[in-house]
This record gives sequence, C-alpha cells and structure tokens, in this order.
Amino acid sequence: LSAMANVDPMYQYSLEWFVKLFIRSMAETEPNEDIVERVETIIHHFTFLLYQNVCRSLFERHKLLFAFLVCVRILIDKGVIRYSEYSFLLIGGKILEETENPE
Repeated sequence: LSAMANVDPMYQYSLEWFVKLFIRSMAETEPNEDIVERVETIIHHFTFLLYQNVCRSLFERHKLLFAFLVCVRILIDKGVIRYSEYSFLLIGGKILEETENPE
C-alpha cells in the first residue's frame, strides 16, 4: 500500500485508517473454532476490503497498477514467486559480457 505513494504523493493512508479497516474485517468475518481457518478467513476478507476501499480513492488509470502490486505481494508472500524474479521483471538482467557496437 505504501508503494502507491511513489505513483502519486496523494496516495497515502494513515495507520489509523488501516487499523480501523482491519478491525472492521475481524468483526465482519464469521467466528470459527479452528484458529488457522479463522486467520485465513480474516486475511482474505481484509485483503478484499483493503482493495475495495483503496480503489475508491485511486484514479482510474492507477487501479490496474494497484491490483498488480497486490497480486505480486500475495504471490511473493505465498512463495509462488521469489522477490528476485519480481525484481528481474521490473529492472531486467545484467549484461554478462559487454560488447562494443559495430560502426
């Protein structure tokens, strides 16, 4: 979420807003005896609530970028992709052997 401030400085959200959203998410999810399942339910609900609320404040042209950033973060956290792969996508690879341009 904090990365969106790099896109536009007006995309900054307070910790208080974030915490209130999390508490709301906990209150709106069904209680469950299984702690692991309860935590998973809260995470899914909170992610959706966060996405929904942040998208309301974004310009239309930035919504796809935010969706991409959320997806990448989820995939990195789940171990589906490594940060080095994501970094390679953004930055590219290194030149292994520099050759001169022909004249």
